[in-house]
Amino acid sequence: MNNLIEIVKLKINSRNKLLVLIFAFITGIIIPTVPYFLNFLSEINNKREIELKNKNLIIKLENNCRSKNSKYKKLIDLGFENFALEEFNVCMRESLGK
Repeated sequence: MNNLIEIVKLKINSRNKLLVLIFAFITGIIIPTVPYFLNFLSEINNKREIELKNKNLIIKLENNCRSKNSKYKKLIDLGFENFALEEFNVCMRESLGK
């Protein structure tokens, strides 16, 4: 009877050791990857921020080229849409070239 009790305790003990070993292995995999994951997330956020700044800059340039005092607006008011579009493109090239 004592032998059976020892075998059962050994089985229970080995299950606990196996669970601890699996938990330690998973923890050992997860902890070193956290800095890489955080770095990856910060790179994604930086890219999004740069894209947003570029979009805002282009919108500001378009508004500036289409303002009331621009040649584009004067040509549109006179009915010369093709020339107005060309003038808008020239204004955008000059603004982006600076």
